[in-house]
Amino acid sequence: MIPIFDSLTHPTLDGKWLNRDTLATFDDLKSQMKQAYVPFAIACGINGNGYNHEEYFSVSSNVDGLIPIARLNMSADSLEQELQHIYDIGYKGIKIHPRYEKFNYSEEKLSRVFIKCQQLGLIVHWCSFYYTEINNYPSYDPYFLIVNALKKAPKLDLVIVHGGVHDLLKYAELARFNSNILLDLSLTLFQYKETTHYQNIQFLLKKIDRRLCLGSDHPEIQLLDLRTEFEEFCKLDLAEEKLWNIACRNIGAKYKIEF
Repeated sequence: MIPIFDSLTHPTLDGKWLNRDTLATFDDLKSQMKQAYVPFAIACGINGNGYNHEEYFSVSSNVDGLIPIARLNMSADSLEQELQHIYDIGYKGIKIHPRYEKFNYSEEKLSRVFIKCQQLGLIVHWCSFYYTEINNYPSYDPYFLIVNALKKAPKLDLVIVHGGVHDLLKYAELARFNSNILLDLSLTLFQYKETTHYQNIQFLLKKIDRRLCLGSDHPEIQLLDLRTEFEEFCKLDLAEEKLWNIACRNIGAKYKIEF
């Protein structure tokens, strides 16, 4: 069985999830990882649920196979100092969540973040799920915000969380020509399974396997469901090397973990 490196999980310090009756404890995630043969997973900090940089890093680092990434507050007084602090704690990556920030920042500010992360070697996980109520809905395409910021930091390691959702193919072309970019297929893989969009995912599995990784979006999706979906991929006409790349090697290489 090919191991999976889950590129997106959300264990929380208080074990709760977005005011829902959903379990998001570290113990539950650890149990799911064992059941689904997921030896490594990204633990992504989110705003709320008791989150703070120091405690989240400490708790996550004490769970075998978990790699914590920090939630970046784009409203911090000094983004450069905030990123330096995150790096000094020991984090290897950050998560930027434009929707939670209500898209309230400029290309100049994002460029500063990308430049500093490139200097520090921090991997940026960028959430590409932009959809929300109309008052906070972006009136521009955030894709070009990323593109223009990347021009200032062209060697930045970037993971597009959810792969661009329904704009998956557009983001795929960006990743295809830039080896420092990965598309995480969490959410998109499950949300569009009964649409023609799922055919696009299968197409990309065959064409750009070196630019893809798999995330569960835990606790939204159980890790055994991610395992089941990956085993369906294994039935496609894909070389075993491609399956290994998608399941664990691509994201593993970002975090210097060999498979």
